[in-house]
Amino acid sequence: MTVDQAIILGSVIIAVIVVVVIPIITTIKDIKKNGPLKERVLADEGARLNKEAEIQSFHAEVIDMACGVHTEGRHAYRLTETVKEFYVKFRDDDGEIYDILVNESIYEGFEIGQSGTLTLVDGRIDSFEVDDTTSV
Repeated sequence: MTVDQAIILGSVIIAVIVVVVIPIITTIKDIKKNGPLKERVLADEGARLNKEAEIQSFHAEVIDMACGVHTEGRHAYRLTETVKEFYVKFRDDDGEIYDILVNESIYEGFEIGQSGTLTLVDGRIDSFEVDDTTSV
């Protein structure tokens, strides 16, 4: 074996250690310290699911509506997605304004000037019962 071959072989061995062995060792240390990633994710998800939902219900009026389209993703790799967003702006009887993201399917059911009972669950619209005196 020549000196050049020994240097190349040594470089390959060092590269394998850096690329394979060190990440394996750090992953093992992380698992021993924090537990497996799957267990941590499941614990976080369980805590989120066990959290009680915040429900708000109040009288409100539709004061504005807006929709738009934008792209999300990494443009360098052309992994983009076109996203449509639909917002309905409500004002409650105390004057507080709520900008609520809604599904496209229910967006078309709203009209500016409608008033009724708005129910939100964790800040997302659950229902809107229009007052009898307002036109639908």
